[in-house]
Amino acid sequence: MIQQNSFAKAKDLPDGTVVVAENQTAGRGRKGRKWVSTYKKGLYFTIVLKEKIPVNEMLPFSFIFPISVKNAVEDLLGIDNIRIKMA
Repeated sequence: MIQQNSFAKAKDLPDGTVVVAENQTAGRGRKGRKWVSTYKKGLYFTIVLKEKIPVNEMLPFSFIFPISVKNAVEDLLGIDNIRIKMA
């Protein structure tokens, strides 16, 4: 199984493309932490960003993206109990 990050890089996908997976077997979290997800028990995706953003400016994205997805899913499904796991 190809990891979604590797797939996104190998295919040279357009800016803004979202690559979705049912699970991750070689997930990478903040500070280089590794983790494995439970099959179909979460949302796992890679967002392709072509703009060259300095590493020191990327940290806010690790908070903005999950909160935005959480809010959108809760609004769409009419629920309010989604949790965010920060690796």
